[in-house]
Amino acid sequence: MMRSLLIIVAIAAAQVGIYFWRLRPTEFEWGSLTGVALMTLTLVFWSAVLQIAWRDPSPASPRPISPEPGNKNWRPLNRLTIAGFFALLAIHASIVLFAWTTYDGQQQQNRLVDGIYRAVSNGRMAEMRGLAAHGCRFNDRIDTADPLIHTANQPEVAEYLVDHGSDVNARNGIAETPLIQSSRYKRSPDLIRALIRHGSEVNLIDRAEDSALDWAVRHGELETAQELLEAGANVNRLSPSTDRTPLDEAIFRGNEPMIELLKKAGATPSPDA
Repeated sequence: MMRSLLIIVAIAAAQVGIYFWRLRPTEFEWGSLTGVALMTLTLVFWSAVLQIAWRDPSPASPRPISPEPGNKNWRPLNRLTIAGFFALLAIHASIVLFAWTTYDGQQQQNRLVDGIYRAVSNGRMAEMRGLAAHGCRFNDRIDTADPLIHTANQPEVAEYLVDHGSDVNARNGIAETPLIQSSRYKRSPDLIRALIRHGSEVNLIDRAEDSALDWAVRHGELETAQELLEAGANVNRLSPSTDRTPLDEAIFRGNEPMIELLKKAGATPSPDA
């Protein structure tokens, strides 16, 4: 039995050595070493159970000395008792290994998706193409995080995501579409055009019942507002969050170029303005 255990320990030590040899120190992750250790312990415990419980006793082995007849409390520690002890250890180690594997797998998945988010938000197209070549799904997300397409800041990135399965009208936690969020955070008109060109609905509203045009007028984004109007945005819609139409909002903010643009698109002041 001892020889078998030594072989298993040697194999585990070799695994750790190969791990350190193949990876640079800056890439070391304690989680991977934890997996090696847990696997080794599990193998050692189960090997001990098998070796102790099913090993045939050697004919040359001396027989155990019989206990004294008067000692009723004496109990021999036989092979099955020891095997049972190691079985408990092995079961516990197996449960811990399974739990760790599940947790570590989820952590690796989250790190992968987080890397995808960073590549998209920074416009690293080469990295995105490499991820796609390895089977990356661009509709993945981390728990309650925004859909991936919401993090796109460049038109070519948004187009690439839509071409690879992302929903151009996907909603985030506050019901914003990529178009509404892009308008809200004053992203480039080129991105607005790309989203519209790929089927983004211009009159959808978020949880606060604001549209992309409402946000564009609020922030004074003239070119974005023009793109939205040309795509069919409702120019006379009353926003429940402000109780103002886009024209009312532009007048409220004193934005003369925006007022002129909205009037050319057919905007009229609301009766209560």
